[in-house]
Parts: sequence; structure tokens; C-alpha cells
Amino acid sequence: MAKKAFYRTYRPQTFSDVYGQSHVKKTLENAISSGTFSHAYLFSGPRGIGKTTFARLISKSINCEKRKENSPEPCNQCAACAEINEGGATDVLEMDAASHRGIDEIRSLREKVRVSPLRLKYKVFIIDEVHMLTKEAFDALLKTLEEPHAHSVFILATTEFEKIPKTIMSRCQSFSLHKIPFDELSAYLQKIAKSEKIKLGSEVIDYITFLSGGYARDAVSLLNQIATLEKPTLGSVKELLGVPASEYVTLVIESAQKNDMATILDVIQKVISKGYDINQFADLLLSRLRFMLLLKYQESDSVSYYGVLDESEYKTLKNLSASFDETHATKLMEAITKYQQLFVDSPHPELFLEMAFLSTADKKSLNDQQSKLIHSSKTEDSPEKKGVEKKPQKPEKEKERAENEKKEKKPKEKGPVVEKNPAQKSTVKKTVSASFKEVEKKWPKVLTIIQKENYSLAGLLKSSCLFDLKGDTLIIVLDFDFHFDRIDDPKNKRVIQAALESEFNEPILVQPVLLSHLSDEEQKKIANQKKVAQTKKKKVVEETYNSAVEVFGSEPDLTVGTG
Repeated sequence: MAKKAFYRTYRPQTFSDVYGQSHVKKTLENAISSGTFSHAYLFSGPRGIGKTTFARLISKSINCEKRKENSPEPCNQCAACAEINEGGATDVLEMDAASHRGIDEIRSLREKVRVSPLRLKYKVFIIDEVHMLTKEAFDALLKTLEEPHAHSVFILATTEFEKIPKTIMSRCQSFSLHKIPFDELSAYLQKIAKSEKIKLGSEVIDYITFLSGGYARDAVSLLNQIATLEKPTLGSVKELLGVPASEYVTLVIESAQKNDMATILDVIQKVISKGYDINQFADLLLSRLRFMLLLKYQESDSVSYYGVLDESEYKTLKNLSASFDETHATKLMEAITKYQQLFVDSPHPELFLEMAFLSTADKKSLNDQQSKLIHSSKTEDSPEKKGVEKKPQKPEKEKERAENEKKEKKPKEKGPVVEKNPAQKSTVKKTVSASFKEVEKKWPKVLTIIQKENYSLAGLLKSSCLFDLKGDTLIIVLDFDFHFDRIDDPKNKRVIQAALESEFNEPILVQPVLLSHLSDEEQKKIANQKKVAQTKKKKVVEETYNSAVEVFGSEPDLTVGTG
């Protein structure tokens, strides 16, 4: 038989077991002790902090057969307590409004209210996620709350308090539950670990508490997960939970300080490729940036980090905080939060983080990096470096092809030339059998192959423009620095080149080039290519439209019906 989950095993069975929420606990204890509890309660707050727990405690306390006088605590021994603990009490009905939100369900509930309790003293109706009820269902529920039966108690719970009608609120005693304070939640986890005989260091307990974000159920579930480890350490816990390595976080922050976008984008790709949750990585970045800002305005000893940072990470962030521009840090935190919300449903989860760093980076520094990158690439491929090795081979090639057509010799006599822009930088190493026109024609098929390997890369290439095929190198023109960096990444180059080789059965290299680095004449050529492509696309649409007219005998109605 499967072992019961920790969050069920250690659900508080008395008010004294509840950690946190003292403002709610004290009020309920006084009301139950004096017998002045309400006929309707409304608990609101985030998930996993005790709303349903309080509902069940109220159910037990008001129905307990052996509860001591002037005490709110249920005995947990009588038949009533046992039935409620086991979830088998016929007079305690729990309903999830997310799946039972209509007026029919509330009407059925109203019929049950009229019937006296079968076994217990009070009939208790617990409605979870009550904000999901329809307007008609709320109206029906209001009627019941306005004319309560002496033997019935309603307990409503919601994570979205603002969606509850004011008419419902006014008929209930309302309590707002908060996240559980760090120290109290940490003590709760230590108690469970001790009970389960799990040996955990304080740094592991603190780390679980931090990851849970103040939600008790999440914290207990995380503890349940790491209980399977033989000797849980901070490192093994991070590995099990799939938390990105702290080195990645500090490296990104260091790179942001230097405006080193290449490193930042590379780290983000590594985080994705290793299967880490990019949103969790973003949360870690935000917490570290916040920690650094606190260090700038507070004494380091007064800034609590609850053992979440290891010693080396703490020292690194402390050193970085001294020189990190707080304006840059706040803008970066704002951008991460903003783009994370904007791209919440994006098929490319890493995009929001890349956009956040690009939007806050120093543009002049990025342009300087781009210039250095192009200059370095041009120097590596220039005739002065690579042409020296190629020249001795030319006479041999001429001898081999001496009997061939003289036309083949003419390009070789010209030799490699130092070109004026990046599009012309590739030395002609060797030719391929495919022509540029053939590559252009089959480019959609190449993109289809790339899409199977890397969907986002294929999408990016669709916005690019093929410029020329020089020797065995395909020149691809891109509009933006960010696009250039992605295509120029060695890993992405290999994907593109593999797709080209798959389609043409011979190796074809790839060289990305920024549109802004082309000559005016070449930029005009690209503009014309885009214009031709748009014209072709428009022509296809028109042909499809005309075909539809021929088939249906009249122009199709393109207006959207109102229903």
C-alpha cells in the first residue's frame, strides 16, 4: 500500500497544530469556545496556506462530542471527529465550485440544507474556489445565506477574493489568510523531518522554505520529495529539484554588469538545453538582484538570506553589489517581470528573458561588441591568414583541370580579394555543385528540416534573407543584432549546415551578416528581394481567392458573423 503523502499525514488536526495565521486562529478559537461562531465564513488567500484546514477544524470543533468546555480544540477521538478525519461524514459536504459551478448544483445544495443532520449536531457545507460560481448560482446561494438554518454552517474558500459579490461578503465573516512567515514555516518543516527521522541540515530546511515561497503545502511536498535521498545535502537537493546551478545565476549578473550579451545569451541557452525551468531561473535572478540592492543600502549582517546562498555565491554577490549600478538593476528587474507576463503563453519560453536583457543593455556597448565580432570574423577568413595556405594548391588544381574548359580557369586567376563588407569576406575555398538559385528554391525544405530540430531557429530564419553563395559558403542577411548572435552561435550553425547537407548531399557552410553592414547597393538588392517575395506571396493569395470564386460561383463572404 502506498504511503500517505506528508501534506495529508501532517495536516493540522487541532488549532494548536496550525503554524502561522495567528490573527485568524485566535478569533476562531474565541468564537468556538464561547459558542458564538458564525453561520457563514469566507476564507481568502493564496493556495496551500490553510483555508481548507481551517474549514475542517471548524467542522470538527463544533461537532465534537467530547470537546472540553471553554476550549476550541476537538478531541480527535470521538465518532464525529473520526468520521470527519476520515472524510466519511455524511453531514460534512465539500464541493469544488470549479467543477460544480452552476445553479443546479446550488439548488441541490439548498435542498440538502433543509434536511436536518443525520449524525452530527451541525451540517457543514464547505465550498472551495467559490469565486468560480456563476452569477445565477451566487444569487441562489445568497438566498440560503440570508435565511440560514440553525443546524447549518457554510464555509467558503477562495483564492480570488475580489471576484466574490459584495452581497455574499456581507453575509459572511471574512478572513484573509497570508503566506506563512519564514521562521514559522521552517520550524514546521523541522518538526516533520524529526518525526520522519530525516536528517537535514539547517541550510537544506531553509532552502526548501525559500523555494516554497511561504506556501505550507508546497513546502511539505518538497520535503516529501527529498525524503527519498539517502543523505540529503544542499547540492543533492538542488539537483533533485532541478534548480539551475548558482554559477549560471552569478555569471549572468556579472555579464549584465559588463554588457556582455554574448555570454548572457549563451548561458540562457545552456539553462534551456539542460532542461531547467526558465521561469525558476528568472525567479532566482530576481531574488539575487534584490539581495544585491539590499546590500547597497543595509549592513550586510542585517540582510537575511536564510542560508539560500552558499558561501561562494554570497561573497560574489556582495562584491558585485558594490559596483553594480542600482538603476540598471532596478530596470533589469522591471524588464524581467514585465516580459515574463507578456510572454507567458509564448512557445519560446526563453524569449522573455532574452528580451529583458537586450532591452536594458547599453546600446553603444552592444554595437562595439558587434563591430569586434565582425572584425574578428573578417580577420580569420582574410586572404592574409587563410589564403597563404590555399595558394600552393592552386597550381595543382589548374593542372588537374587543364584539359577542362577554359572558363573554369578564369575565376581562379582572380584569386581571393579583400572585400569591403562582411558579405564579401569569405575566401573562395571550394565550390559546390548547387547554384545559389537552387539553394533559394529549396530553402523552404531546408527550413522544414531545421524546424524539426529547433523550432525557434527556423522561425528566426524565416525573417532572414539569402544574399549569395560564395564558394561553399551561404551568406544570410539579418536585420537585427540579436538575430545575428543566434545564427552565429556555433551550435545553431551546425543545425543549419546539417539541414543544407541533408538537402543537397554536400557540405555547405553558413555565414550570417547584418544588413546594416552591407553597402548601399547591396542593401537595395536585399530590399528588392524582399519586395519580389512579397509580390509572389500576394500573387499566391490572389490566385487562391480567384480559385475560390470559380468554385463557389461568387465572391466569398469574408465578414465575420455576429452569431
